[in-house]
Amino acid sequence: MTRGVPTYWIVSKMFFRTLFTAIITSGLLLPAATASASPWTVKPETSSLTFSAGKGGNAIRGSLGSFSAEVILDPANLANASIRVTIPLNDATTGRADNDKALHGAEWFNTGQFPEAVYESASVARLEDGTYSAEGSLTIKDIALPATLSFTLNVNDSDAHAEGQAQINRKAYGIGFKDGSLVPFDVTVSFSLDASKAD
Repeated sequence: MTRGVPTYWIVSKMFFRTLFTAIITSGLLLPAATASASPWTVKPETSSLTFSAGKGGNAIRGSLGSFSAEVILDPANLANASIRVTIPLNDATTGRADNDKALHGAEWFNTGQFPEAVYESASVARLEDGTYSAEGSLTIKDIALPATLSFTLNVNDSDAHAEGQAQINRKAYGIGFKDGSLVPFDVTVSFSLDASKAD
């Protein structure tokens, strides 16, 4: 396999439905404010989900082509908030065919046996600075570990924008090389999502 292949992922481009069956994203996090609120529709042309390992010119970067999310999130009632995100790992790409082949292989994501990663929240809170934090678990290769989504959320009438990130350690999931000299263990997953209310 090609050494230097990146890892990760997470997270895509379907979102928001209503407070009952909300579909959004990673940002994953666009609101369903009340039971009578209109559904939200994500704008895939202006939304993105990316990952990076390392810094500066040596950073390894990639993206996920899609993911689905079921979200109940009313900023005024966070006690009942829930987020579940499903990420098809076969959509992970670095823009290089040799790297992508290795990324999907047994040493990395092993998508033949583990085609999806799943994030599921346990709680969502608004912090003092106005940002949001979702505590939950991320399951990759049948290994579930704690994961925190940190994000901002802005709503302007019929439009909403969410963006943020999560920090993941690939070694904890048994993903990739066993040393961090070529590909760092710490991976940042970032998302930027736009959504609008349906008519």
